[in-house]
Amino acid sequence: MRMTSAQRTLVDTPAVCLHCNHTAETPVKAKLVRIGNSRGLRLAKPLIEQLGFGDEVDLSAEDGALVIRPSRQARVGWAAAAAKLAAVGETPVGDGFDTHFDAEEWEWR
Repeated sequence: MRMTSAQRTLVDTPAVCLHCNHTAETPVKAKLVRIGNSRGLRLAKPLIEQLGFGDEVDLSAEDGALVIRPSRQARVGWAAAAAKLAAVGETPVGDGFDTHFDAEEWEWR
């Protein structure tokens, strides 16, 4: 069965946010608002939810663009993983991880 041009358009059209008309292909316009001596961005709630943002985000400038990513705590889960290793008598870094520095350049006294 062949699709009509209108049917192909519906299939090829990406999902659209009903709140702000955002699609993955169309950028969302936002105004910088004054916050004291600084500026801020207001993001639509559906966009925040779609991106998995919490109360904090990580900002960076990459190739002339502002990049906003969900904030992740450093080393999340490391303590639990170390505890599991300790419970079975292992260490996070065991034998066999020596480098050429250890073998050739380090001098034990």
